[in-house]
Amino acid sequence: MLNQEKIFVANELLTKGSQCQKLGNISGAIEFFVASVEIYPTVEALSSLSWAYSIQHDFDKAIEISKTAIEIDPEFGGPYNDIGSYFIELNNLDEAVTWLNRAILAPRYHQKHLPYFNLGRIYQLNGNWYEAINCYKKALEIDPKFEKANQAFIRLTAMLN
Repeated sequence: MLNQEKIFVANELLTKGSQCQKLGNISGAIEFFVASVEIYPTVEALSSLSWAYSIQHDFDKAIEISKTAIEIDPEFGGPYNDIGSYFIELNNLDEAVTWLNRAILAPRYHQKHLPYFNLGRIYQLNGNWYEAINCYKKALEIDPKFEKANQAFIRLTAMLN
């Protein structure tokens, strides 16, 4: 199969996996994502596969796959944020901070509001409320419509008043 054909087939499988995931069929999604990665590994397919495993609470597998995505494109920030999120779920907050800061510094990442929000969650869990507020505020500066950050910001500032 030529490269263009591989890319086309891999993208079709990625689309089918995304459709399965939207319908709640995570096992089916994983099958399509794996098939896509086997044909032509991309950051997008690996990130989707990683996220699907995280939904099943297989965070070790999700982290491993995200690290593979980083090997393919170390400048793309999504997998760094994903790993940070997984470490939050595993209650390894120090490790999470490291990965979230890498997401913020990634040159290619259009969702930088997410690592700021996740850092805010960590600071809030640690009782560092003013730092949490600053992170939520930064997330809202990047994406003013990010409702989770807005709710967290309002809730935390109300607690402190």
